[in-house]
Amino acid sequence: MIQVLCRNWSHQLNTLLHEAKQNIILCTPFITQSGVNLIADALTSSSHNKSVSTTIITNISLRAVINGATEPAAVRNLAKQTNSDHIHHVPGLHAKIYIIDNHHAIITSGNLTAGGLIRNYEYGLEIDDPNIITNIRKDILAYARLGATMNDETLDKLTKLTHAVKKAAQVKLDSATSKACLAYENAVTQTENHLLRQRVAGKPIHTIFAQTIEYILKKSGPLPTTQIHQQIAEIHPDLCDNAIDRVIDGIHFGKKWKHAVRTAQQSLKKQNKITLNNGLWLIPSQDQ
Repeated sequence: MIQVLCRNWSHQLNTLLHEAKQNIILCTPFITQSGVNLIADALTSSSHNKSVSTTIITNISLRAVINGATEPAAVRNLAKQTNSDHIHHVPGLHAKIYIIDNHHAIITSGNLTAGGLIRNYEYGLEIDDPNIITNIRKDILAYARLGATMNDETLDKLTKLTHAVKKAAQVKLDSATSKACLAYENAVTQTENHLLRQRVAGKPIHTIFAQTIEYILKKSGPLPTTQIHQQIAEIHPDLCDNAIDRVIDGIHFGKKWKHAVRTAQQSLKKQNKITLNNGLWLIPSQDQ
């Protein structure tokens, strides 16, 4: 069965959350407290069953946080209400997917915000085909693993840094002095650095790129390096800025990212996980 969902589809989502018995996946780039409040009763009901595990996949980008499209405190509250220990931050995320057990999935344009759940004219589908849902689950969880894992401490610090950025932005707007502009730039840099630290979590960037290359080739089949570069930049825009070379804790972020991709390719090749054939990188099984 496929059911069309339009405006004010939160009641369908609430109903499915109430029925959760095993696991929930909440995949949405934008999460606000008003959105969490709209599904709070269902989440609380589901969380009473300790066997229900919840995975949250979102996009905690600096722009989204500063603009209020995503609220780190709301992400933490959502995780608390669902007893979730799995919060993934993937900057390239745009999909809105809600999966309850292996019985129902909602694919929609609506985020977990008041606008996405109530006010906006959204559109989506609810499906109950186990085969389709299994494939969606497998794909979205593989994609989530390309991002960073967030915890309460990280989200709390990000909330404080965000408040500092917004306060500095207001002072800059009111006074427009060089001191105010510098304070704003420093606040933004501290927030960006915090997010980037979480993205690598002490790992070399080429390790993240190696995992991403395998994901891309499994999804897309054989590709030349140029197309691999393009897809990596789409998945990891924060790690692939050609305009800068920022060094944080000895790790290079920015325009040296293509060198890290090359290192990842060579490492995977030595491990026989990928091979180069006529200018195309591929998984060995794809060459059969």
